[in-house]
Amino acid sequence: GDLPAIPDHYKERPADAALRERLIKDGLQSVSLLGRGCGGAATLAGTAGLGKSTLAAVLARDVRVQSAFHDGIFWLRFGQERSALDVLRELAGMIDVDISALREQQAAVIDAIARWLDTRRCLLILDDVWTPEQAKPFTRLHAGRLLTTRVREVATRAGGRTQEIGALEWRQALRLLAACMQTGADLSTDADAKELVRLSGGLPVVLEQWGAVCRDQSMGSFLEELRRARGQNTFVDVEGGGDYEYDTFFAGMEVQLLRLEVNDAQIERCCCRLAVLPEDTEMPLSVAAMLWGVDDVDAAKIARKLEGQNLAKRTEAGGRTEASLSLLDLHLQYLRHRGRNAIAVWHAALLRGWMEGCVGGVLKPVGYWRRAGVLKHHLGGTGSVLLPESLTELNISGSSVGKEGAKALASALEGNAALKTLNLFRNNIGPEGATAIGEALRGNGVLT
Repeated sequence: GDLPAIPDHYKERPADAALRERLIKDGLQSVSLLGRGCGGAATLAGTAGLGKSTLAAVLARDVRVQSAFHDGIFWLRFGQERSALDVLRELAGMIDVDISALREQQAAVIDAIARWLDTRRCLLILDDVWTPEQAKPFTRLHAGRLLTTRVREVATRAGGRTQEIGALEWRQALRLLAACMQTGADLSTDADAKELVRLSGGLPVVLEQWGAVCRDQSMGSFLEELRRARGQNTFVDVEGGGDYEYDTFFAGMEVQLLRLEVNDAQIERCCCRLAVLPEDTEMPLSVAAMLWGVDDVDAAKIARKLEGQNLAKRTEAGGRTEASLSLLDLHLQYLRHRGRNAIAVWHAALLRGWMEGCVGGVLKPVGYWRRAGVLKHHLGGTGSVLLPESLTELNISGSSVGKEGAKALASALEGNAALKTLNLFRNNIGPEGATAIGEALRGNGVLT
């Protein structure tokens, strides 16, 4: 996959060079990053927000690492919602290995990929791995492996070497805060800056967020709002967060969103609706435009504003790919918590917008909608969807929508008199999904 962008303010830490040399020296072995003093956090492991993925991306872009793995470096995102087989399929697509006849046979897919890798020197970057089961199949592949994870067990069972990553020390943290505030001031004697660093726990993701906020308001006033928000709200737990209390980070997000609601309500509203994003997935701006109910020009403007507020990551268009948006895990987790009462409606609106774009009444997933797990995520998120009358043929074969997606489609089929053809081949709907579809078809005399 595409490598994450490196922040402009990124500074190499002393341990980075040692890790690079270890990665090159160990070659076709596994290297993991481990967060120091972070409770249950682990591999390029560590609690959320330490910069594990950023460091992995820096290494992937290093010409010495690229020279050592001259046949290719492949970035593979996991997260909590993707299985090993989902990622293996993605890797097969990257290296042009045809697995069309093997899609549900994990062992056979591994063998096909292994044959391609056996004569090559490649590096697989397994980003944001959550379970040993996700990483285990990749140990059978003849390739170097660099893992990032929050979970100590993953690092332990991955084998190979483990690299510890700690939080920023206070001088580094103050410099990062100043850079994100876009100020050249020396903050080493500023009491408010020191308090923000203390509350941040030295996590880069927190300092980046707060630095963006403090471009437009004083650090003192932000600290007051931060304390008030912590006292008034109950926030979400962060799995794999170790000893760090993320309530302060989420309180900062709440302060930021409340200020946007007053100063630019459209941006706040659009930011909140990004809660529908699948984990570790980039959403093309054309899809974001559907979600927000705006045209492509306005979507591009909104994306730039969200990026400026450090509330989203924007990837520029390149080659055959269009510009897109993605969220950090912590941002997504909080937006899902904050918008939990409206998120089903947002999923439904996005699906409706996609379906209304059918050409000649026929719809088949392409681009974003064809990605592994995307359609399943949005169908499962809404629980039901209203099919547009213009849609007469829906072909979602190979989309693996699962039983929840099938149930959502079943509710849409009841009473629908427009859809004439529905292709559900290779969707893993299971007995429950099949029963739901069967019950819906009893009252539908149109579908063939």
